[in-house]
Amino acid sequence: MTATLGSIINGKYATKHIITTKQWQILTVVCDANGKDENGNLIPVDMDELLSRLAYRTSKESMHFSLRPLLKKGYITKDYEKRRGARRMVLVPTRLAMQVMGYGDSPAYIEDLDLSHLDV
Repeated sequence: MTATLGSIINGKYATKHIITTKQWQILTVVCDANGKDENGNLIPVDMDELLSRLAYRTSKESMHFSLRPLLKKGYITKDYEKRRGARRMVLVPTRLAMQVMGYGDSPAYIEDLDLSHLDV
């Protein structure tokens, strides 16, 4: 659990974006992705990779049902890539998901601070 998510209340993580424990686990795998390529871009996970990396076991049909609210709330988007000889759906985290899960860049207010008054 990341500090951004806060504490667990009634089986859900307390943020201004309420997500369930399973959604948190899914977003953790999707945001971790398969690392980054040489240009620093995330290499998204496909459905089989997601299912194999989750702490719990479920079917693809059940996972599609679990992904629907994450898609609707704007945490993830779907895309397609050719992998292992077939066209596969990949799951790409949005900026919102990266921020909620604590993977985001430093907050914008840090860049806006005027530190000229400090005697360094």
